[in-house]
Amino acid sequence: SSKLTNGQLTNGQSGGYALTCDVDGDGTYDETTERFYYVSDFYDTNLSTPAFNSDYATLIYYKNVGAKAYQETTITNFNNYSGPSALLSILPATSTWKNVSLLNTQRQILNESGGTTTTSGTNTYNLPKFTYTGRAARLLTTQEIDAATGSTSRTSYGYLDNVEFLMEDSAYSKKSGCSGGICDYWLETPNASGNFVWLVDPYDRRVISTNANGFVGVRPVIEVLKSSISLE
Repeated sequence: SSKLTNGQLTNGQSGGYALTCDVDGDGTYDETTERFYYVSDFYDTNLSTPAFNSDYATLIYYKNVGAKAYQETTITNFNNYSGPSALLSILPATSTWKNVSLLNTQRQILNESGGTTTTSGTNTYNLPKFTYTGRAARLLTTQEIDAATGSTSRTSYGYLDNVEFLMEDSAYSKKSGCSGGICDYWLETPNASGNFVWLVDPYDRRVISTNANGFVGVRPVIEVLKSSISLE
């Protein structure tokens, strides 16, 4: 555990260290179905000043889950300030991934600047404390990706080139042939302005935002105490 620091491992490995996690609690470690990648330290959105918690690691699953692309919210007007309500049933349940749990089931939703509001036209909306009810995983944040890349130039082409693990099973240059036929995936983070939500775009190897009624993939993130991780 002492080798894991934010975005870097002291043995020379950067974010992307592959870990096999017994998420279903059956006592076996299946490299093909239980593969995760270390992204960064856990980003605690519930603090009065959001910050990284170096005791916990944020790990992302190696592929998208579900059978298709999904809209981010069930709210009828598809606003970006209600949290990823439509994705709860797609994320692994605590009854399925029963060997892991979120540090905080309820998380303050933050924009890419760490703020708690989003604006649309002349209106300003408060972002919620969103509850991942019954879920063992959540969505990744822009802050955790920035920590892994060491950059905030997330919309630049090739921004994700040094974190290829975030694009596994993405086919890179195609918009099909990925899990559920979709290559990109939603982030937890709404855009600070406009009715948009951030997503990982492997086609251009960057992070972009799209309208909240867009159809995008889902890739689970788990939170693991570093002292529970064995590095070999």
